Amino acid sequence: MLLRRLHHLLERSQYEEYRSELARAEAAGEVSEFYALSYLAIVEMSEGSEFASDYLEMAEAVASAPYELVVAAENWTTYDLLRDSARAVRERCLATLDHLIQNDHLWRDLLVAVCRLGDAEVIEATLRNLTSCGCTEPLPMHPSMEQLPECS
Repeated sequence: MLLRRLHHLLERSQYEEYRSELARAEAAGEVSEFYALSYLAIVEMSEGSEFASDYLEMAEAVASAPYELVVAAENWTTYDLLRDSARAVRERCLATLDHLIQNDHLWRDLLVAVCRLGDAEVIEATLRNLTSCGCTEPLPMHPSMEQLPECS
């Protein structure tokens, strides 16, 4: 229910209400500190705020489970893609995929990053790995892909 409410507020650009609802949920123990910081990073990214990276750093610092580290990496790659930092995305995805778990979100972000960088061999390897980790669904359009150059 909380996630649906936050998503609704975010879609409507009701950022102050989003923050208030999140603060209420955290105070009531409905959401952990890690997720509260992650959700704050998301709203800051939506606003184009420079504070997004601060919240991402804090969320990463309090992440305790491997799954939370993967969520933190996913949020960082989204942030870096929005900032056109393809090399940062590539490095973070490779490090996370190598040391934590295989995750189709990170493979997809890696594909966007290497396509932007124009490295055909890495693009092919990434596509092979996407298939081998069980990702057979079509790749969804990422907001950053709208400006993506043609990969050949």
